[in-house]
Amino acid sequence: MIAPASTKPLRCAIYTRKSVDEGLDQDMNSLTVQREAGEAYIKSQKGEGWLCLPDPYDDGGYSGGNMQRPGLQRLLVDIRLGGIDCVLVYKVDRLSRSLLDFAKLIECFDQHDVIFVSVTQPISTSTSLGRLTLGILISFAQFEREQISERTKDRMASARRKGRWVGGRPLLGYDVSREERALVVNELEAQQVRRMFELYLKERSLTRTVACLQEEGICLKRWVTRSGNSSGGGPINKNGLHRLLSNVAYVGKVCYEGETVEGAHEAIVTEEVFEAVQHQLKANDRNGGVRVRNKHDALLRGLLTCRHCGTAMTHTFSSKKSDKVYRYYVCQRAMKESWSVCPSKSVVAGEIEAFVVERIRGLGSDPALQEEVIDAFLSRQSKARKLCEKDLANMQKQYRKLQQEIQHAIERQMGAAEFSLLEDKRKVCELALQSISVRLERLQGNCLNRNGIIRALSLFHPVWEKLTTPERCDLLGLLIERIAYDGEAGEVEIIWKEEGIHALLENE
Repeated sequence: MIAPASTKPLRCAIYTRKSVDEGLDQDMNSLTVQREAGEAYIKSQKGEGWLCLPDPYDDGGYSGGNMQRPGLQRLLVDIRLGGIDCVLVYKVDRLSRSLLDFAKLIECFDQHDVIFVSVTQPISTSTSLGRLTLGILISFAQFEREQISERTKDRMASARRKGRWVGGRPLLGYDVSREERALVVNELEAQQVRRMFELYLKERSLTRTVACLQEEGICLKRWVTRSGNSSGGGPINKNGLHRLLSNVAYVGKVCYEGETVEGAHEAIVTEEVFEAVQHQLKANDRNGGVRVRNKHDALLRGLLTCRHCGTAMTHTFSSKKSDKVYRYYVCQRAMKESWSVCPSKSVVAGEIEAFVVERIRGLGSDPALQEEVIDAFLSRQSKARKLCEKDLANMQKQYRKLQQEIQHAIERQMGAAEFSLLEDKRKVCELALQSISVRLERLQGNCLNRNGIIRALSLFHPVWEKLTTPERCDLLGLLIERIAYDGEAGEVEIIWKEEGIHALLENE
């Protein structure tokens, strides 16, 4: 190895990596062996001016398949700051097992005139032959990594086909035996699971079953992670209950690629109970909620919210033996958690849709309603402008402060890394200033007066009568930001979109 002709020493950094963190607490571990080999190599080149840097660049417990490694990132920062002339590794795959990542690293080294050396392999990027050999070796390293990944997937697939548990979140009713890597029945939780199935067959409703489970204090599985932290244990909602009731693990089976096979664990519920629950779940399924809701042209879909809970109100329906359809908007929180948590619960769809449409129609001719809505609309306009002006003032203050910090950094000759961080903050601040300025300009330029709002609302009635139902849905979405329904007080609040008023005036 011949060092570059230079009067100054060749500053060498040793990078070490180990994929797993086992044994890192020992005095003599893989990282120590790698570093000692690198130090010995540098010592052998002492006559050529090689100097070992004291800073360790170690990554214990990190995969070579990506670059998200703290030690590697510190190494790259120091290279960009000009503090390293040569990087040594024990073997090529210690730096990276990804050909793409490796190419990026070598490109970075070249840009900063940094030599790369593998201690146990005759490789140096200072020669063309070394570069060729390096490319071949890293290709084999990536191939080996892909082979390991494929073998791991094959082993997991084989275990699944044999009905074995291969990892994931523990399931309510079972504990995980780390030694046997298997699911073991937790008798206390198993009773809760059987009770869950029993309640659903009795109530025949996810919502009512969730309410019963909450009353009885039955929650999701709580477990302790390998790091010793407690996880899970939250309340069961409708979606979680549906997943639990549909899980074939409770009848001692395992799903793999759409195929259900016999599991190696013990069942908690009988096949008869499980099948009865699946039959009831299918009976309650309306075969595509989105399609059904579209079928009935819910005018306020996506607009109506529950004022008490702050959640959306979903359009749904029920039908009687007479085939008559009864449409409702239902609070999502009440649907997911329990009917008792929301005072509004639901509202008849036809009634609230008619109320909203008539209120908009009335705004074109009723002076009292006009004044009420216009005052609220102009007040929101004013508040939005003032808030935007405040945001702009705060951001300008922050920008001036950053400019001062950058000036002080220049005067103190701050390091490149810290200076780069300040420059990044300044760029982000400039983008925020530009965004807020554009928003304020739009708010100031789009100001509507009372006459403009009245004229826009008067256009609603003639336009509305000519539209199809889907077009009416689009128009309401254009005019209204949201509708807040308070079932307890019997109040409906319409929050308008300023751009919708402008659109009506533009199409006048």
